[in-house]
Amino acid sequence: MVELNPPENPYVQMLTGYIPKRFPLYCPGPPTPEFVEKYRVAERISRRTVDLGGDDLLIPKLLGFDAISLWQFRSPRKKAINLGDGTVIDAWGRKKRGKWYLNDGVLTNERAWEEWLTNGFFSYPDDNEFLKLASTLQELIQGPLAGMSFDASIAGGFEKMWQSMGFSRFAIALKNQSPLIGIALENFLTFSLGMVERWVKCTGIKNFLITDDMGYKGRSLIHPREWEAWVLPRYQKFTQKLHSRGCRVILHSDGQIETLIPLFIEAGFDALQALEPAAGVDIFRVMKQYQEQIMLIGNLDVSDLLVYRSPREVTIQTQKLLTCARKLGARLAISPSQQIDGFCKPENITAMCQTTLNFSRD
Repeated sequence: MVELNPPENPYVQMLTGYIPKRFPLYCPGPPTPEFVEKYRVAERISRRTVDLGGDDLLIPKLLGFDAISLWQFRSPRKKAINLGDGTVIDAWGRKKRGKWYLNDGVLTNERAWEEWLTNGFFSYPDDNEFLKLASTLQELIQGPLAGMSFDASIAGGFEKMWQSMGFSRFAIALKNQSPLIGIALENFLTFSLGMVERWVKCTGIKNFLITDDMGYKGRSLIHPREWEAWVLPRYQKFTQKLHSRGCRVILHSDGQIETLIPLFIEAGFDALQALEPAAGVDIFRVMKQYQEQIMLIGNLDVSDLLVYRSPREVTIQTQKLLTCARKLGARLAISPSQQIDGFCKPENITAMCQTTLNFSRD
């Protein structure tokens, strides 16, 4: 079996604490079909797709990305409950109408949690599904995707916790120091740990992207002291279990999360992805403050820079990031802050990638 996190890959080297010969490139999830089509037309690419679950992974490879996060198996397998008025309840206990989630959830007390678990809503995909994916990945990494590294994306605990009860109820629970917060966090992270075990056993992947948004634009969702009291000890146990299995743990969080970064480091995360400039994150300040303490991935903005600006502006910003990281000894992987979508200009993504590939660490 060929390594799906090959040790010679620059991203894997940096994630494990080594200094690669060049700064790595990271693709946060498969680019959307809209972007793929635009890029194929712009670059006149006629080669057939490298299909993985309907996503074309040839394009990230051609662009030069070293690693990509996979989005298969991110949710429990239980089907949603249709309430008949256009509202559904998904397996996480969240209410959704149309494409929008409501400020409401159903996991609002201990009894609701007991019933939810008893009825099997936190059910896992069958091992055969993982094994089938593993077989496909082995074919790809020995062929058109040779040398790439794959992270598995799994759900975090905090975001799902407040969504499962609704933010208003969560805020009241937080004010009242309700034990339900701890119960929910532990149940969600227990489920995610089970996903990790299946990924490792069936595919050999050992790098995991934990998706757990913890910020608004301008500030964190909760005060750092609340995060320290409720979330920190549970994530410490979670990351310790992953590290004991030889895994690396990357946290993805949108929003302004700078005040939480010391706690992310204390929690044991190996890397932090997104670093959203549109939310107010100053990555230059972050690099200066933390340097090599935690790997940083992202900061190329998909809401402005990569959408509206010119390739020259993208090149200049990418060079600034790389120059700062080189000067400070920061561990930085260049990456869009979020998924590359159809609004991103192909020429801007190319500029970001080529600037990184041509940048010298010396």
